[in-house]
Amino acid sequence: SSLGHSVPIAGGPQKEGLECCGVVLEASDNTFALEMAESYQNKELQSLVRRFELLDNGIRIIDIPQGQVQTYVERFVTRIIPVVVGDKVLIDEYELSCAQNARIQISQFTYEPRFESFNKAGARETAYLIDFIVDKAGKTEILICK
Repeated sequence: SSLGHSVPIAGGPQKEGLECCGVVLEASDNTFALEMAESYQNKELQSLVRRFELLDNGIRIIDIPQGQVQTYVERFVTRIIPVVVGDKVLIDEYELSCAQNARIQISQFTYEPRFESFNKAGARETAYLIDFIVDKAGKTEILICK
């Protein structure tokens, strides 16, 4: 789900299970693209292509949804406290920004890590959810740069 993974929220919750994984469309030294529509419960979502492009100073993520999508959110999950500065979000030395008009919302939740190597005697962790709530569903571009 988007509570534990940095994935878009495309008009509804994600499905769960191995049969709901993305399909690789392209993979090269500097780009990677996959089709993700089957991962969502939104029957009106015909396609959702997510493309990663490596840059000299970071990464560009481009999402292209097709079909009826009422709400579209670019979600990123981190255990580092994010700081909102204008229309950007800082996580340590990294800067996240959305090329489209988007409202930024930060929330948090606590969880118990699933894997023993991450779980120190039942300790709970805090995860921070960074949501870029896009004004209009369509091609969305996120930059993550140093």
